[in-house]
Amino acid sequence: MFRTEPAPRGVSTGWTRRRGDAGFTLIELTLVLAILAICAYIAAPKLSGFVHGRALPNSCNALATTARWAAMKARFDGVSYRLNLDTLNSKYWVTKDDGTGKFEAVTSEFGEETQLDEGIQMSTDVPAAKDGTYVTFEPGGRADVCKIELTSTEGRVLDVSCETPMGVFRVVDPITKKLER
Repeated sequence: MFRTEPAPRGVSTGWTRRRGDAGFTLIELTLVLAILAICAYIAAPKLSGFVHGRALPNSCNALATTARWAAMKARFDGVSYRLNLDTLNSKYWVTKDDGTGKFEAVTSEFGEETQLDEGIQMSTDVPAAKDGTYVTFEPGGRADVCKIELTSTEGRVLDVSCETPMGVFRVVDPITKKLER
């Protein structure tokens, strides 16, 4: 009934492969790809909501990183830097003192205007000066105490704030007072 000895040489049992036949057949690969495509089709709408939901935290983290970079550069270069805020157009960029009290564009990616993601609005408690709204970072490590509030179209609010003159800019949820990651 069941054969316990191997099949004679040259006789195929239908289940064994020759040594050179290692691998998958085209039909097996096609079936696996079809299953993966169906799974991706089902999961894609859920992933798009995840990406959209991260726009506000990602914008806040980018703004806080820019502020930290400006503070570090002010200490390292020994000149004042500014984080310029355009709350009407939801943009920000960094400038530095050219040595004469005038501020010029920084020649790095932080000197370029950064547009917040669509639908995110910016407001701040930084008082507007005659030459714009900005946070100043001094060479000695001091920075303006401020709060920059970003609001999504869904109404969620996160703050990018520096609570002390020698503090670090952090992203904080104003309701729970917890640091956002």
